[in-house]
Amino acid sequence: MKDVILNRFTLFLLMVISVSASAQTVYDARRQLMNSIVTGTCGAMAIMGGEIAQANAQGMRQAAVKIRLGKIPDANGQPYENTPDVLNLLYATVDRVYAQDARTPDEGQVIARQLCTQYMLLNMGDQ
Repeated sequence: MKDVILNRFTLFLLMVISVSASAQTVYDARRQLMNSIVTGTCGAMAIMGGEIAQANAQGMRQAAVKIRLGKIPDANGQPYENTPDVLNLLYATVDRVYAQDARTPDEGQVIARQLCTQYMLLNMGDQ
């Protein structure tokens, strides 16, 4: 009887370890997917940040930049003004670039990538 209980307990422990390992694998896969999404999305936003900084260097008004950004079509051909989340992120990028007086593409890209990463991690629930 003692051997039966010991065998069942051992089997239970092995099952717990197996489930734990599977959960870790799913967690790692989810984290890797989220990192890929953030990297791809924020890479595109960084390019926009560089363009925004160049517009600032050319003396374009902040409001004019925001209006033009809203008209740019996204990957589906719809203007960004029809996508509130992306538009808000673009507007926040414009505000930050102008507030920090970034004038080179590199400065704008750093600002945009940082903002985008923060926004994505907050809204995707990185845990």
